[in-house]
Amino acid sequence: MGLSTALLGIIAESHYDAGRNMIAMLKGSKRYIINPPEACPHLGVFSEKMHPSYRHSKYDWSDLDFARKQFDKVPAIDTIVKTGEVLYVPSFW
Repeated sequence: MGLSTALLGIIAESHYDAGRNMIAMLKGSKRYIINPPEACPHLGVFSEKMHPSYRHSKYDWSDLDFARKQFDKVPAIDTIVKTGEVLYVPSFW
């Protein structure tokens, strides 16, 4: 389960991909907060396959007070990927 946040304040909703991801930062930097698959119940992930937002969170992560309360319940890796670095994200994280 990953949540990527650009240092400019752009937030992507929490979601997971069924495949592995390699994220290469060609220029600049981006913050990623990734969670293990068992965190999904605490992150409001739509689990109904027919839902248009399947595998994405229904929560508004721009509400920082709410986000902090939710993330206190789950393990997470918080990292910033910088120019020239590559982040490996396992399946379902």
